[in-house]
Amino acid sequence: MTIMNEDNKSSNNFEEIKNKIIETISNEKNAFFIHQQRDDPDLSLNEKRIIVENLLESNRFLFLQRYGQYLDMKALTYFQSNDTCEEIQIQLGILKTKIQSKNKMLRNRRYQALQDLLKGTYFSHSEMQSRNPYLFEQMIGRYMNEQERKELQNSNYQQNYDRIGFSSYLFETIRQAYLGNQIVHTKEQSQFFDDDSSNDDNSEEIDDEKKDSLRKEFLKIMIENFLNGKDGEYFDYEKVDNNDDYDLSREFEHDQQDRYFEE
Repeated sequence: MTIMNEDNKSSNNFEEIKNKIIETISNEKNAFFIHQQRDDPDLSLNEKRIIVENLLESNRFLFLQRYGQYLDMKALTYFQSNDTCEEIQIQLGILKTKIQSKNKMLRNRRYQALQDLLKGTYFSHSEMQSRNPYLFEQMIGRYMNEQERKELQNSNYQQNYDRIGFSSYLFETIRQAYLGNQIVHTKEQSQFFDDDSSNDDNSEEIDDEKKDSLRKEFLKIMIENFLNGKDGEYFDYEKVDNNDDYDLSREFEHDQQDRYFEE
């Protein structure tokens, strides 16, 4: 029974990857589907899906040649597990190398952008709290004393409002209520912390050395999230990922990046 369940799980997983592949290619505006005359009407999304799925089922080697540039590493696992054809395996190797090169380029460009962001407010406590209120509360907020909380509140006002008045006070109250709801929502769904650490007892006290260690660890996590493209809701990655100006300033060096994760 266990083996069957694992097989079913694996089958469902590959089916999900297949559907994701079809969806991704069908929505790719630069992808080629069929030869059309100038006056021919544009293909509908459903027509594109049918074309993509038919080619995926009938000729995977041609599929990879035509659409491989739009796939990621996870998508390639679908072909690795389903094809033993030598030509396809060679094509997969070529695509893997290209994806790895592209991923390195994107990470390099984001690292260059990171240097500027670290000089501004993007990685301030106020901004990071807004992006990940639950993790902030667990690693920093719950250990703040009254003075530190006041300083954070003042920082919020300075960064988010032109002047302090009733309207800014109201907006900040609404913002804090929203962050509080996000904390509760995330706590209910997250398994990141164990039960002992998931309470919101703000009276907990730890020494300054431990506070500093947690703050550095929180910053490392937030930096890694940025480099891995997880800040899409808050940051326009296209301005960096598609901008070759970020390749010109200086070459990416691992030891420079590693300092943020080793301190």
